[in-house]
Amino acid sequence: MTIPRIRVTAISLIASLGSIVAGAAETSGPPSPGADEAQGIVAIVVTARRREESIQTTPIAVTAFAGDELRALGAESSMDLARFTPGLQIAPVSGEGNIPNIAIRGVGLNDFRAYNESPSAVYVDEVYKGALASLDFQLFDLDRVEVLKGPQGTLFGRNATGGLIQYISKKPTSDTEGYTRLSFGSFNDLTVEAAIGSSLTDAVDARVSVVHHQHDGTERNLDPLGNDGNALDLTAERGQLAFAFADDMSLLLAVEHGQNNDDGGNTYRYAASYLLPDSLAALEPSNSTRNAAVVGLSNVSDINVSPGPFLTTNSTSGTARFEWKGNSTTLVSISNYQTFQMRQAETVTARRSTIAPRGLIPTQRSTARSSIYKEPGETFVGMSVLTTSA
Repeated sequence: MTIPRIRVTAISLIASLGSIVAGAAETSGPPSPGADEAQGIVAIVVTARRREESIQTTPIAVTAFAGDELRALGAESSMDLARFTPGLQIAPVSGEGNIPNIAIRGVGLNDFRAYNESPSAVYVDEVYKGALASLDFQLFDLDRVEVLKGPQGTLFGRNATGGLIQYISKKPTSDTEGYTRLSFGSFNDLTVEAAIGSSLTDAVDARVSVVHHQHDGTERNLDPLGNDGNALDLTAERGQLAFAFADDMSLLLAVEHGQNNDDGGNTYRYAASYLLPDSLAALEPSNSTRNAAVVGLSNVSDINVSPGPFLTTNSTSGTARFEWKGNSTTLVSISNYQTFQMRQAETVTARRSTIAPRGLIPTQRSTARSSIYKEPGETFVGMSVLTTSA
């Protein structure tokens, strides 16, 4: 069991350029048009059926969170979402930045191999993420998150048997606004997040957002030459350009990049021994009666691993979303290219003399294209092509 980190938000700087006055006017003004005046319920707009509609009228079991709501709940990464969502379980195989096991309503994949794909899918801005190890990422500058429960293969295709999680980032607008947030906590935990958006011309809007999150290892290494395990040093950036053309046509270009460098690695959990590096004290929990008889038993959150384990990840994604709105039909074309690489060396047992550390250098690239035809009252996915190589 890893020692929990305690986060203390010491400084929170929100610099809103040109939207402070507007925000104050909204607070003191009449209720928003999305509110149901009779019942006092604010309409929550989701895209669970590939089109914008109120969550109250969507015939799907959906749990939705606004970006500001997730931040108020203390959610920092995609792993935190399960803490607030009934029916959703997310557990890492071995520490942060590694492969997460995602299950919706009990349907998931319990595997540590990077080339497998989960039956509970993950989408980011309408684009499917196939690499398992790429599903543990930092949450920043989000508009909302939707968790769809139950099979979603009709509209979202394969690997959505249990359901899916859809992350929607904030899009560029003509308003000039931005923010900066800084927080820190135990284990030298530091998070810096910033975003700014504005209109470049009458027909072009832009938005840039970035986040950096780092903390020391939470698994103390008893070997003085080794590094503490389960550290984090992550940086992610996102840039977006929105073009508005004539005849109700628009184009959104987005590029996102993220990388994590953990020089201590994420070792498999075990109760380490004080006696020798890479030696196992016991497999039972710390409160087991057998553990009391093991000489040199350390704290359950300690490890005793020689220098060598590490974990680095690097991901890049580029998306082009074209939309044309006709009188009664809307055509949306989404093209995406993404690549993900993970380099890892870790101790898979307690004794390196019998089984050497495992080295992984998986690389996955995928290209996806989809066209969505929308008509009043229905949505039809015209075609979808996905190719992946590892």
